Amino acid sequence: MSAREGSDTATLERAIGYSFSKPELILEALTHKSYYYENRGVSRAHNERLEFLGDSVLGLSVSSYLFRHGVFMSEAMMSKVK
Repeated sequence: MSAREGSDTATLERAIGYSFSKPELILEALTHKSYYYENRGVSRAHNERLEFLGDSVLGLSVSSYLFRHGVFMSEAMMSKVK
C-alpha cells in the first residue's frame, strides 16, 4: 500500500468512525476490475475475489435461513426464493 493509499484509508476510517484491521482489503474491495486493468501499475488486486466470497457468504446465510424457517418449502421453492 502506498503512502497516499494509506492516507486515503485513514481519512475514510476517520469519516466512518471505523478502523479496518486489514486496510489493504478495503482498497481491494473498492478497486473495480476496469481500474485494475487500465492501471497495470496498481499493486493490489481488484474486487472480484471478494465479491465471490461475499456472494458465497450471503448464499450460505440465505440457504441456512430458508432451511430453518421454510419448513413447508420444497427444495425447488427454496432455490427459487434464494
